[in-house]
Amino acid sequence: MAQNEEKRPSDPVVDLVDILTPETISSRLIALGEECDAVAVVAADHRSLVRPSVP
Repeated sequence: MAQNEEKRPSDPVVDLVDILTPETISSRLIALGEECDAVAVVAADHRSLVRPSVP
């Protein structure tokens, strides 16, 4: 980087994953880690989302 250039933040990357297997999540995290400076994971953990519905 030249002396006169300012470092600008990059655009954020949002990657929504609908297959929540450990293999899928880990492969996406590895791929994102190769192109991003930081990676965060947000997972919903609410009883209405994780509890199977009862007929």
